[in-house]
Amino acid sequence: CQKSFTYVHNEAQQQHRGAVEKEFCWDLSFPNCTPRIHAVVSHWLLHEFRNPNRPKCLIIIGLSGTGKTAFAQSLPGLACYFKGRWCLNVWKENAQYLIFDDIPWDAFKDESYPNKKNLLSANGETGVTDKYKGSTTINVTMPSIVLLNPGDTGSLMRTPVTAEEKDDAHYWSRRAVVLVMGPDEFFHRPEPPSASNTTGFAYNGRPLLGHDNEFEDNRRVFLAGQERRRRAAAAAAATTTTAVVVNEPVLQSSPTVISQADSNLANEG
Repeated sequence: CQKSFTYVHNEAQQQHRGAVEKEFCWDLSFPNCTPRIHAVVSHWLLHEFRNPNRPKCLIIIGLSGTGKTAFAQSLPGLACYFKGRWCLNVWKENAQYLIFDDIPWDAFKDESYPNKKNLLSANGETGVTDKYKGSTTINVTMPSIVLLNPGDTGSLMRTPVTAEEKDDAHYWSRRAVVLVMGPDEFFHRPEPPSASNTTGFAYNGRPLLGHDNEFEDNRRVFLAGQERRRRAAAAAAATTTTAVVVNEPVLQSSPTVISQADSNLANEG
């Protein structure tokens, strides 16, 4: 039978999603991923990533430099990547998943994001506002990945006290998979940069800005500048001394005044 327009449109979207070229690829790009991390995210990918019925969001809490962002960007398909304030221009209806990077858990509202429960739990049509585009409605059906630093978890990890806090805790226990990375766990092994040599180091798989041995180059330029200033100061001092010597015979052309002063000082002594 002839395919409907909707079917053809959806098929084209799926093909577009699959054609997205990625800098990283799970899990080929993460051969050193620690076992528990690998197991948790693999389980989420298997059961939630393609789930069409309100997939649970994945919340990863871990230190910077452990590969959280690289992992999130390594999954197949087009992703909407959010960092900082909400921006409607980033939203794409044909995205396969959403990434929320380095946004403190309790700051979503302050950063003008839509209702967090609707947004992160794929709750369908959600009203949104944008400073430059006004109000509109988006259809949230795709899974979300939230990347947090340990100090930004806020109410998510606090023991609930009030009735509202208990309701929220119960909600997220059903609608999210929370992965708290241990101090020795990572997607890729952290490689802290040396203060004197940056050779071979990459941040989340990306080459650093600048160049190798730039600290040595900076030190060499600094010392060379100091040496130039020292030589210039020495040359200036030598020029001043020469000028004084040249003028000395002129000062000696009035010996009476100098001698008189010296004599008076001697007599006073």
